[in-house]
Amino acid sequence: ERGVLDRIKNGEEFGYVTTLGGRLRRLDRKYLTDEETGYTAITQAINAIIQGGVADLIKFAMVRIQRIFKEKGWLNPELNHWDATISGQVHDELFIEAKEEIAEEALSIVKRELEYAGEHYGITVPMTADGKIVSNLGEK
Repeated sequence: ERGVLDRIKNGEEFGYVTTLGGRLRRLDRKYLTDEETGYTAITQAINAIIQGGVADLIKFAMVRIQRIFKEKGWLNPELNHWDATISGQVHDELFIEAKEEIAEEALSIVKRELEYAGEHYGITVPMTADGKIVSNLGEK
């Protein structure tokens, strides 16, 4: 508990925590120091650091994945090329739609970029990503 309080930076009225990507979550200092609400505020601070950090990681990877798909000519909406694209994201999962003949390479790119996101943010614990190729989400 004390470690999180040490990470909460204080302004005059609000304290805040930051995610890996530098986004801020403001915390009312009165709420933090009140005996009845302090535990909830600390829980919110921890949650913002962890879940916000994971969101930063996956967003970073998604931008890189889409750029690679475009560079490979797999994704070009102007020319109506949709050979590979990110079709959805739920928490820490990405859904990629890709033509069958490039599915293995697309999966390799996605795994590599998700794992690289941790390195980019200086995370020293190795991060691994896994995935599989299915013909529909019912096979997930």
